[in-house]
Amino acid sequence: MSAEHCADRIEVGYPGSISGSDVPKRLSANARNLCGAEWSWSPAHSRADRYSLHSGRRDWLLWLSYYDDYFGRIERNIIGRMPKIGVDADAAARALLTAFWRFDHHKCEVDRPHYCDPGTLSSEALREIMDKVWGIKSVVSKDLIKAYENTDFCVLEPNRFTLRIGKQSSELAKLYVEIGVYSAGFLTAWNPYSAETSVADNAAAQLSLIRRLSLEGYPTLKALGVDPAGEWPGEESIFVPGLDLERAKSLGAEFGQNAIVWAGPDAVPQLVLLR
Repeated sequence: MSAEHCADRIEVGYPGSISGSDVPKRLSANARNLCGAEWSWSPAHSRADRYSLHSGRRDWLLWLSYYDDYFGRIERNIIGRMPKIGVDADAAARALLTAFWRFDHHKCEVDRPHYCDPGTLSSEALREIMDKVWGIKSVVSKDLIKAYENTDFCVLEPNRFTLRIGKQSSELAKLYVEIGVYSAGFLTAWNPYSAETSVADNAAAQLSLIRRLSLEGYPTLKALGVDPAGEWPGEESIFVPGLDLERAKSLGAEFGQNAIVWAGPDAVPQLVLLR
């Protein structure tokens, strides 16, 4: 029996809604780490979840781990279960996470995760699950997305350091403290929609972007997007401390970009697709 055939027997809900005599009280140390998911709506409004799959006596159990700000501790709760009979761990993981995210989306209008940290579920598997729940997110090709994810995003001033998608940056976290901000954007106006554009046109667009940000009171620091494989030339960019996500997205769209890079309070750069 496939996970799809058991869809009507999947139970999901928020912490505390799933109970029973056979429901374990603690997350097993042998549970599979499926993935992490994060949302950063603003400096004061974010969410970070981690999902695990536990093999119970009769059911596959989906666990949620998160930090509770009120109690100041990590909470772990069961948020989904389905029968084990005829369903392997990978199929159960996909089915349960799909069901919970769909429930979360319809119940509280939660949007697509802004960043996912793959575990036993790969980036491709997570992207497929999110597309099922929220629809096809992007017209940008998978190869181009992969190229973005592998890019070195180099901040050139005042101190040089490199940002990488999904990797927490201690240098960025230190900069946050030094200048009193909790977010940052990495933007460029070069090569709209990844179409090669003349140096003169790129320079003019980049200057326009810098002027726009300066008029809005944002500092702009020189930066460069670099392909570590050397297959395409670096793109002149700017690093903008204090830039919120919505403004970063609107500027990226205005200047014809497929994506922007943004980091929230956790100092983990995220690739944010715009098309």
